[in-house]
Amino acid sequence: MKNNTAYGVDFDFTTGTAQRLGASAGKTPGADFDAVRMYGGRKRCNLTDDGTVVAYYGDEGYSESGTLHTPIVKDGKTYPAGTPVQVMVEQPKFYYKVEPVALEPIEGGQGHHIRRARWWVSEDAQPGFRVYPSFLRRGVEYDFIYSSAYEASIYDKEKATYYYEDESVFTANPGSMLTLSSIAGTKPVSGANGQMLNRANARVLTANRGDGWQLIDFLSLNATELLMLVEYASFDSKKEIGKGVVNKEVGEGGNGAEKTGRTSHLGNTSGSSGPDDGFSSVTYRGEENLWGNIWKLVDGLNFECSGINAVWWSDGEYQDDYKGAPYRNTGFTLCKENGFTSAFAYSEECDFMFLTSEVKGTEEGPVGDYFKQNNTFDGWQSSMFGGRWCQKTWPGLFFWYADLATGRASSNISARIMYLPVQK
Repeated sequence: MKNNTAYGVDFDFTTGTAQRLGASAGKTPGADFDAVRMYGGRKRCNLTDDGTVVAYYGDEGYSESGTLHTPIVKDGKTYPAGTPVQVMVEQPKFYYKVEPVALEPIEGGQGHHIRRARWWVSEDAQPGFRVYPSFLRRGVEYDFIYSSAYEASIYDKEKATYYYEDESVFTANPGSMLTLSSIAGTKPVSGANGQMLNRANARVLTANRGDGWQLIDFLSLNATELLMLVEYASFDSKKEIGKGVVNKEVGEGGNGAEKTGRTSHLGNTSGSSGPDDGFSSVTYRGEENLWGNIWKLVDGLNFECSGINAVWWSDGEYQDDYKGAPYRNTGFTLCKENGFTSAFAYSEECDFMFLTSEVKGTEEGPVGDYFKQNNTFDGWQSSMFGGRWCQKTWPGLFFWYADLATGRASSNISARIMYLPVQK
């Protein structure tokens, strides 16, 4: 192994201790990782509807308002002022390897608990490493993927206007002119006031922007989780970066999320928008509020409850309540209790996932994030991620929710978008 280009961490869930490995040894989070392409090459950018990066954070003309304020010429083409642009995070391709050190069979289920393992990432291909699955989908390999910098708001293509206050603009059918967006200064869209923002409609709203646009999926989120784990040698995003917006009151059924863009000034770095008091937004290398503020719908995972808590996954052609091709079984089952994560599930095929198999932990460790499920439900559930504004100690980068009834919309559920470059 080329230790000069492989960055790793050895994590023991029994003791809650971590050791940096390879090129990570002696490094600290932040600037020490900026020279590594998969970290320092991860940048906020302006992406047009046709998938062109017209500006990066810090460039002249870069905008977080949803449109360009000045013309930009890119590859001989002029994008005039007023051109819609989304604030996305460009993630370069990387390679990974997982080395289980101690596994334990999941009693009464399928697969194994991880008791100790070594996770590695590399910017270069090398023996034993595979392209991270975010960059290899349906047989197509991508050099970059683009995740939203911000939680979603709605843009009306017919009226050429963004909605900034989570106005209710559709009910059962979103139509073809509304689309999900990623810009600063908006209250995240939700299912408040009868707006049917469920996972199926979120797919439609995102695809309305054009080819390559989709609802955020677990593959993209898992990639961010792995990068954060290796950089910080910790699963606890709250302790390492900040609590996020988690200490607000529950409210009376409305959308209590803070508006997007509170970390605009942090650009491509990680941190909190203010004091770490549970009222400040957080960002990990450009992606704001991955935990806290409001729940985010996630695509690509279908949970078959029915007393078994099986997980079915796909890398494309997403649909609800389904386990036929291209969906396939992960080879493990989820924990059948609610609580703080103490172990993640493992199978050889799905070694890149971080889904909870045991909840004997606390908010202090070894992970620090909660897990919620409903194995007694006789049917399917879909996935949410990250938590919301009033959940105090539960939310974090590894807070997955496997108890979302298919088709459900709520004032505390929003979405995020992503873009996969269209192959030409």
